[in-house]
Amino acid sequence: MELGDQKRADISILFVDIRSFTTLSETMSPQDNFDFINSYFSKISPVIRRNAGFVDKFIGDAIMSLFPNKPEDAINAAIEILIVLKEFNKIRTGRNQIPIHVGMGLNTGTVMLGTIGEQERMETTVISDSVNLAARLETMAKLYDIQIITTLATIERLHPPLNFSYRVLHKGRVKGRNEAVTLIEIFNEDIDPDYLNKLKIKTDYEKAMLLYQQGDMARSLRLFISVSEILPNDKATKNYIHQCRKYLKDGLPLNWDGIESFDLISD
Repeated sequence: MELGDQKRADISILFVDIRSFTTLSETMSPQDNFDFINSYFSKISPVIRRNAGFVDKFIGDAIMSLFPNKPEDAINAAIEILIVLKEFNKIRTGRNQIPIHVGMGLNTGTVMLGTIGEQERMETTVISDSVNLAARLETMAKLYDIQIITTLATIERLHPPLNFSYRVLHKGRVKGRNEAVTLIEIFNEDIDPDYLNKLKIKTDYEKAMLLYQQGDMARSLRLFISVSEILPNDKATKNYIHQCRKYLKDGLPLNWDGIESFDLISD
């Protein structure tokens, strides 16, 4: 390897981050912190390798991993990570320890894979807008309080049969990008207690979102309210209800196209 070696590749990028790690770490000594994070990494990293991926880097308590073969590998890894953590949390709660919850952002696209740094210190990494979007998706997972968020770009590259389900969450603009991004939630019956309800509301939710984009806030609101009766804690639905009521009261913005910035999403 030489500094500056690089190649272009289509790849899937997965970010995994522990929720509320700062709060969790404040309850532990420095030694306990390092023991905990290394124990956690020792559970997650093998899952990534088993699914034909590799760890690009550890970023504090976060893991950035790459899957060069196909997006299914990244999705299967994300689901398996949650299954492994479910068992890990049984051990932790048995020891009166706080269970771990993670959020994941997954994106697929073209990247430049190569070496950066200087002659005395170099590392391999990927550079691309696709990587930046994957990192932002992990943040969106936290905002929506769900486990795995990906993009339509990933879903369009998949081949059936799929061993998971998914639903469209939102279509919006990410800061720094003109092109709209469609957010997709991935869920699986082994890891999601709301699995059946998410399947039940999927069609109505997507109809309500289409009505919202078309500016029909009254019909969209009615449909989102019916969705919330089945899935009362869904933050994506709550956000749309909030926005519908706001626009029914204040009117639609000029030149409405139904595609808002993610920065406008309400708490």
